[in-house]
Amino acid sequence: MNKRNYFICIGAVHSDYILRLKQDYYKNRTNPINQQKNLGGVAYNIAKILSFLNQNTKLYSLNCNILQKREIRLQGIKFKSLNKEVNERYYYSILDKNGKMIFGLANMDNYEKIINHNFIENYQNKKIILDLNLSLELIKDIINKNYKKNYICICGTSAHKVYKIKNFLNKIDTIILNKQESLTLTKKKT
Repeated sequence: MNKRNYFICIGAVHSDYILRLKQDYYKNRTNPINQQKNLGGVAYNIAKILSFLNQNTKLYSLNCNILQKREIRLQGIKFKSLNKEVNERYYYSILDKNGKMIFGLANMDNYEKIINHNFIENYQNKKIILDLNLSLELIKDIINKNYKKNYICICGTSAHKVYKIKNFLNKIDTIILNKQESLTLTKKKT
């Protein structure tokens, strides 16, 4: 008998670029860096951890290129594409020479454009994890169709996007936010 949980992760999977400065930086000048590229995205990162923990995990996201799909499969994650074309999206993180984040840049607009809501099923006894890169309408549809018979978890992606869940807090079982996202959601100041 299979005692593993069944997780459905819905949201971002894309290339992450980490740009680490080699020395102190100069504003308005070219600065040397070391670059690292990985497959990332909030939903993917969570699915990867769950799969590593031997949990039955399915990831729904925008279509990926062949190499990205292969990496997802190698992690033991079942992947379901929400569209046919491969859309450009990525995340850049600029780190100082000590590895401390200076700022991040995200090109995530294509997640907001997902118009196919047909994949949304009336799941039962599943753990559904959403990230906030999705459109407000898609988040609303997923939560409203599934909150009564499933466990709903929301993972923040940016303080700019937490407004999407403020009207659904009573239907969400777990919310994972960083400090800035929490302050924005509660309209508190630091």
